[in-house]
Order: sequence, then structure tokens, then C-alpha cells
Amino acid sequence: MRKVYTKHIFRNSLLPIAAFFGFQISGLLGGAVIAESIFNYQGMGKFFIESILTRDYSVVTTLILLYGLLFLIRFIIIRYYNGNS
Repeated sequence: MRKVYTKHIFRNSLLPIAAFFGFQISGLLGGAVIAESIFNYQGMGKFFIESILTRDYSVVTTLILLYGLLFLIRFIIIRYYNGNS
């Protein structure tokens, strides 16, 4: 009975959860830039905005690459849990 729970029920119950959290993570990253700018918090979002304004292209390129990798990892995780190949 335990095998049925872990192999079938648990895996199928993770599908909507993985999809939901995948989209929430991207919203959090996008919202962090705005929240850090408005409330003057120190973080990656504010660092990203400051480096755009000061034209620090190496930092902007690195942060864009980092955000892109995070989104790519998010899509891979969602696709893995949804069972698409």
C-alpha cells in the first residue's frame, strides 16, 4: 500500500504544486526588483537597477545570465514533475 502512495498518488499530487510554485518563483524574482527599489532594501534587484543606471555592463550581463539560469531551472523542474519528456 505504501508503494501505491509514493509511486502513484504522491507523484500525481505534485503536478499542480510544482506548476504553481514555478510561476510563483518567477513572480517573486520580478517583484523583488520593484520592492527593493521602492523600500530601499539592499538585494539583487536593487543591485540590478543600480548597475543599469550606472551602465555597469558586466554586472548587468551577469545578473541577466543568472536570472535566465534560474528561469531555465524552474522550467526544467516543472517539466520533470509534469512528466513531459
